[in-house]
Amino acid sequence: MRLLVLALAAMVASSARADAPTATATAPTPTVKVDRSMVVLDFAAQTPEDAHRAEATTTLVSARLQTGRGAKLVTSADVRNLLGVEKQKALLGCNEDSACIAEIGGALGARYIISGSVGKVGSQLLLSVAVTDSRTARSVQRLAQTIPNEDALPAAAATIADGIGDAVGLAKAADEPAAPASDRGFNLDVKLGNALPVLTGAQHESLKAFNLRLDLELGYFVTAQTSPFLGASVALARSSTGETLQFIPVLLGAKHYFLPASAWQPYAGGGVGLGFLAGKLTGNASTNTSFTITGVGGVAYLPWRHVGFNAEASANLSGLNISGSGLLIAFNLDAGVLFLF
Repeated sequence: MRLLVLALAAMVASSARADAPTATATAPTPTVKVDRSMVVLDFAAQTPEDAHRAEATTTLVSARLQTGRGAKLVTSADVRNLLGVEKQKALLGCNEDSACIAEIGGALGARYIISGSVGKVGSQLLLSVAVTDSRTARSVQRLAQTIPNEDALPAAAATIADGIGDAVGLAKAADEPAAPASDRGFNLDVKLGNALPVLTGAQHESLKAFNLRLDLELGYFVTAQTSPFLGASVALARSSTGETLQFIPVLLGAKHYFLPASAWQPYAGGGVGLGFLAGKLTGNASTNTSFTITGVGGVAYLPWRHVGFNAEASANLSGLNISGSGLLIAFNLDAGVLFLF
């Protein structure tokens, strides 16, 4: 019997060795599965006045991770429902103790624990977050971002959430537009449209309704919402009698974007500068210079991080002193492409 068992064992071993190459050749390459489970704890408020900011940040970060990055979340509300308010408070008392925080993840079956805080530092707000691996009780990533005001909170929360997603290997949030954020720099706006100039005073003249206008603006986002700019435009106007007027305003101004976390961002702004006029309607062949001011309003659509579109309405007001005083008022409608660097 013993010899029979040994013989059968040898046959099985021999068969396994014979089949091994075939099994190796046909076996599929294993794929690495990213563990998307995480607990997002309530962000801590540094002072009582930061409480609503901390609550909003918790909601914004959770929503971005879940909808944009595909994370499998257990929120603080879930923790309260599962453990009760008092026990959750005890767990949240872990603060910077990674081993203690890891116990939360182990108890709830989540791989990563997200904890953070919101507080005012001087005139700005500071968002900080820590990512802890519950399996190893070690810190995976620490992130912090300073923002100028509460209006920039949605964009900052999205940036923080994307940093968390990158740290744990989640897929990119390709379906989420990236609004201009405080870490963005220059932007170039190229627009083409129509100008309707109106001459008053000594230069009163009936001008055609359609007059081609080209605009170039170079701006810089000093905050998530504010972009000072230097711009120049060229408008070619013609009267009903065939006389021409070239109006070239060069402006220094600023634009304020109202919804920095949205793909659609309305904005308003203005500027001051010089207006250069030439053509037969000026009364002579030389170029004349005048002070000019402008007001502008529009909406930008930013479906991608570095390229967007905008539509804009503006008005220029310039003084004239050519064979008598007067005003040049130009009403403009433009559409263009916005490049973000």
